[in-house]
Amino acid sequence: MDLGGIRMAPAATSVSLVPRVEPTSSGTKAVATQLPRSDVVVDVRGQASATLDARAQDQQEQAQREALLRSFIQTRIIIRPETREIISRSVDTRTGDVIEQFPDQTTLKLKDYLKAIRDSMERQNTTAQQVARTA
Repeated sequence: MDLGGIRMAPAATSVSLVPRVEPTSSGTKAVATQLPRSDVVVDVRGQASATLDARAQDQQEQAQREALLRSFIQTRIIIRPETREIISRSVDTRTGDVIEQFPDQTTLKLKDYLKAIRDSMERQNTTAQQVARTA
């Protein structure tokens, strides 16, 4: 097969998947193991080690995200004049879009519908009582 002048090199015969640890010049000694002499295990107890507190880093990143979101989201409290209900809305200050609302529009429409039915039934009962009194 012609590869256009590309020279093929033989593949490596063995690949080490375990990183090799060399003893440091700080006087640490290799620990006796049953590993081949080519591998070295170093006793690191008592040496200074770097620690990573992932929780603190996650909390800091979360706080930064929340601060950024607060700069773009505004909470508005609205009182419906006809029902005197309190509505809480989270609004994107850049676009004016409602992100979240409590109670949601569906619940408000359902309440209005049920109120209309109740008012209609009360009017019918009032009319029926007036007819019964006049008869």
